[in-house]
Amino acid sequence: MRLLILLSLFLFVQLGYSKLVAYRWEPISGVGKFSTAFANAYQSENQPEIIYFQESSFRIFKFNQTSGDRKLLVGCYSGCMTENSVSTGDINSATTVYLTITSFHVDETSYDTIYIATNKQIYKFQNGNLILLSKQLGTSTTIQEGSALSNTIFTKIGSISRDPIGNLYICDESNLYRVDLNGIIKFMSLRDGFTLTKKDGFSNETMFSTYISNIRYHKGYLYGCDLFSIFKINLQTWWMTVIQGRKFDGNTNDGPALDAKLNFVYGFAVSPIDDSIYLSNLGYWKVINQTTGNISTILLFDSSIVSPTFFSPNHIFHAQAIMKADLSLKQVYPILNINGAIIDGTNVQNRVFDSIAAIAFNQSSNELLIADSNFGFNLKKVDLTTGTVSTIPLIDKFSNVSCWNSSEETNESFIRSKFIPNALQLRNSDLYVSSTKMIQKIDVSKGNGCLYAGSITGDRLRKKGPPSSIILKNPTGIFCLDSFSTIYIADTDNHRILKYTSNEMVEVIAGIGFQGFSGDGGLAINAQLNKPHSVHFDKNSGNIYIADSGNHRIRMIFPNGTITTIVGSGTNGFNGDGLNPLETHLNLPKYVFYDSEILYISDSFNHRVRSFFNGTISTVLGNGITGSSLVPNNPKETQLNSPFGLFVSNHNLFVADTYNHRILCVYYDFKVEIIAGTGESGYNGDGMVATQAKLFLPSMVYVIDQSIYIADTANNKIRIINGGVISSFHEKILSPIGLCSEVPYFVYTAGNLVLSNGRTEPLVGGIADGSNVFYANVNPTKILLTTDNKMVISESETNRIRMIDNIKGGIKTISGTVKKLGLTFRLGLGLGMAKT
Repeated sequence: MRLLILLSLFLFVQLGYSKLVAYRWEPISGVGKFSTAFANAYQSENQPEIIYFQESSFRIFKFNQTSGDRKLLVGCYSGCMTENSVSTGDINSATTVYLTITSFHVDETSYDTIYIATNKQIYKFQNGNLILLSKQLGTSTTIQEGSALSNTIFTKIGSISRDPIGNLYICDESNLYRVDLNGIIKFMSLRDGFTLTKKDGFSNETMFSTYISNIRYHKGYLYGCDLFSIFKINLQTWWMTVIQGRKFDGNTNDGPALDAKLNFVYGFAVSPIDDSIYLSNLGYWKVINQTTGNISTILLFDSSIVSPTFFSPNHIFHAQAIMKADLSLKQVYPILNINGAIIDGTNVQNRVFDSIAAIAFNQSSNELLIADSNFGFNLKKVDLTTGTVSTIPLIDKFSNVSCWNSSEETNESFIRSKFIPNALQLRNSDLYVSSTKMIQKIDVSKGNGCLYAGSITGDRLRKKGPPSSIILKNPTGIFCLDSFSTIYIADTDNHRILKYTSNEMVEVIAGIGFQGFSGDGGLAINAQLNKPHSVHFDKNSGNIYIADSGNHRIRMIFPNGTITTIVGSGTNGFNGDGLNPLETHLNLPKYVFYDSEILYISDSFNHRVRSFFNGTISTVLGNGITGSSLVPNNPKETQLNSPFGLFVSNHNLFVADTYNHRILCVYYDFKVEIIAGTGESGYNGDGMVATQAKLFLPSMVYVIDQSIYIADTANNKIRIINGGVISSFHEKILSPIGLCSEVPYFVYTAGNLVLSNGRTEPLVGGIADGSNVFYANVNPTKILLTTDNKMVISESETNRIRMIDNIKGGIKTISGTVKKLGLTFRLGLGLGMAKT
């Protein structure tokens, strides 16, 4: 052992580690967070930058809005002395005693002198110490008019205030008291009663309701609020005037405040300029104009602001934050939350951030840029020389114009969608800001920006190109011709129909990439579709049929490229058979199949399979009632549950009864039977009779020769029936939906791709590697600029590292395999391959 130690020391010295290098780090921002929530606040009138606030029920702080400094004045969180310690003289500092604070008032004539109320007692904070003004806790007695405050224990103090002379006002449940300069208590209201109406009169002859929640002194008046009203008392005459709410059951409309009903007003503020009263009620910011006597609504607070309370005309607090209320802009924004100061202009050492995602350092200006998810379309800039924090707004710098070609742009709604930054990179004057949806390039010297890259949008989808450059989004239905030489694809969530040909080219034949309904009578490539689920090509006529599911219509493309609706009113529902086809209601029709001049439609959410022949629409299978009952000799009385895929072979109609987990066949003699599935979801193996095998949400059935192929979607399998016995293709296939086959090969849709068991690479679909990045699908997690003018992007969604040429804009994958391709499970249908 000794030899081993000596050898280790020898190697340590020989390898040059005889001297260790020490590194030191220190935080430049952030302070300790608060323990709980905000419960009360007070803005100084003479020093408006100063706010005193109460954290929960046990601590009072002083906060400077300009510097961001905060100081604990009163209260203790742990290891504290009790309230009894105050009266016995054992207190050394107000920050070492635990108080259950219900209200406080700051003496404007002597700053940092604060009058504090707990449930039963009154204290005075001065010069760092607490002085008990009322009686020590013990046996309580009924409060008597003329008794001394020092001999009084209260019941449940709700609020206190003080006038400039020095009189103290206390609301104890529904009772209102004045304590004069000699410490003597005077009754200002009738005691112990309850009323649901209120009228003007002397306050000591007035009964208040249940609980006076807030009082405050303003210009010779004591303002207060109880269960349903706001009032003011002239402190010379004690005449009380009702400002709002003469009775409990008033109306909630804007208009005369005396007729208005407010519920649980916990706080209010009076303007020092025009005496208007600012308050919140049931989530609304309201103002009472005392000149006109009217109450009006300013705005509805965001739902995240729970029970906001005004403590000055331009400040509110709620449990999680103290906020600035800007009446001119009609908006509120936080200046302090439970983590600390978040207002601009504060020193960075007093500043906290919510969730820092990225930082970038501008060496030339000695400034730090911070991307914080709490600020969305803003960055924070820290001047490291002065330590001040300011905001850089991004929304006016963001652009939908391509960085690579100023004549190309994307839709503005994409740019203004919710933006949470996750990375920053700065090179000279170019700032790159990324989120999971896009990368914006901003020239910080000029203040303008452009779209560098982003997740694909309908207007940036390629209309034509190689298969790998075509970005699909949840394709469902496919239709194949001539050994897959031509494949029609329902690109469902891109709202378009594509055509793939064996010369390795894909082009759009219908849909502009944005959902909607338009274009009948015009070219299909200019029409709007809404989540088309399937497509079928009729070789004899050259017509193409589309299940335009979201539009509740069946549409047809003529050989000349024009499009029209042939079935469906556009209204979802069921209004019978035999009607005018364009007045017939469908309900999310998923799939179509054309055979022998009959168009079959799986009217999925009507739980029927219908036919369209010679201008007439009829029900072929299903009685419209969700269920699984089978009537072998009467297909129209058989129950279905959201049928999807259809296939016709030798005049026999095969149906994927998807949510019944079975495959049905309606024979040419109008008998119906189950050919696969038990009706229970799951997987119980292969090599058995198909009617004994469990399926799980089968979405498509395809028949070729004597074989029946099934897209067993939720089992992640392609199942094959031969001679009545079921088997599975040996490889696991993630959620196959569309399906067509040419034994021994088949083509299917899964996730965002069209795949084949005969190829290792996708047949159609990708993320547009090799294209200009403007047309690629990019979802960055982090970004990095290299020294040779490239941008490297990490993408968690596809487990890839990709690189963008910063000069030409080309994008390629440099590392990673496609372990995740967004294979979201969506039920759909692929319709089959027809031989020519």
